[in-house]
Amino acid sequence: MNTQNVKTAATKTTETWAEGQNTNYYLGDRFASAEGYAEEARNYWLNREAAAVKAPVEIDVHSFHDALGTLYPLNWACSENGNCETFMFAEMYCGEVTDIYARIGVRYFRLRNYNHMTHAQIIASVKEAFELNQK
Repeated sequence: MNTQNVKTAATKTTETWAEGQNTNYYLGDRFASAEGYAEEARNYWLNREAAAVKAPVEIDVHSFHDALGTLYPLNWACSENGNCETFMFAEMYCGEVTDIYARIGVRYFRLRNYNHMTHAQIIASVKEAFELNQK
């Protein structure tokens, strides 16, 4: 370990504190202000959240009903004619991303996406991924 960097970091932090300025945070190779650190942390979690999103995959009827009984469903919805059904887990996978399940006719699907998706958006996403709109 390079003791020169540690001494510099300790000195810089002490000087900042003593001057009554915003506290700086050491990020391994540089200092950042509290505001800069917060922005960097926010970007990190937004990137993790976006990376957690997964495209729809087809599953079997048993996986669909097992998921329905696993955790309390959030935003459970069904179309007026009963042909489509969607629900998502109330427990988030990362940030605002959760596991979402859909039924279109007798086909079942799982995806991972943001919890603010509506029933119509979920169905449209699955139909687009599996080209179910074409007759």
